[in-house]
Amino acid sequence: MKKAFLTTLLCCLGVLFVLAGPCLFSYLRFGTWDPMLRAFLTTFELRNEAGVPVTVTPIGMLQGSGKYGPLPRYESPSRARPAQCFEIPMTSGQTLRITYDWDDINFRHLLVRVGDGHLMIVDTDRLGTRDYCYCAQKEVYVVPQVALMQPAPMDLEACTRGESVQYSAAKEYPQLPNHTSDGIRQPVDGSPKPSR
Repeated sequence: MKKAFLTTLLCCLGVLFVLAGPCLFSYLRFGTWDPMLRAFLTTFELRNEAGVPVTVTPIGMLQGSGKYGPLPRYESPSRARPAQCFEIPMTSGQTLRITYDWDDINFRHLLVRVGDGHLMIVDTDRLGTRDYCYCAQKEVYVVPQVALMQPAPMDLEACTRGESVQYSAAKEYPQLPNHTSDGIRQPVDGSPKPSR
């Protein structure tokens, strides 16, 4: 009876280890229970060339809903733990590395709060649709001088607090080329394969 109990216990532990092993390894190595998450983490550099200290909120369009919200940032590609703040303080001339999960969001803009409290906007990739997501298209994005930025639409202010909002870039920037009615630039030939 003891032998049968020990055999059953060892079999159950073996099955549990086989099933939970990959998730446990992923958590210990990468800081996440999801072993697939790391496949969708990408990193880019953000450089502040505004000439003044700023706070930056990278935002994008969420797959499916089309809402705009902050990028789901992580501390680093090797430790996939969610970052805790939405507005990132940057000193003049500073360069930061930003890691985010691009599986369900298209990187679209940088919201930049300048010293006087005004919220400005800088376009980034503006690629993808509600059905397809692309990772960041550049290795380095630049926060330009304040005079070269446009005021951010008031609709997007909530993104700096971690909220997602409905927003159409077409109504704010109708002069930009290659836009559909909802303000989304369509993929061109040679563009990378999207995520579904």
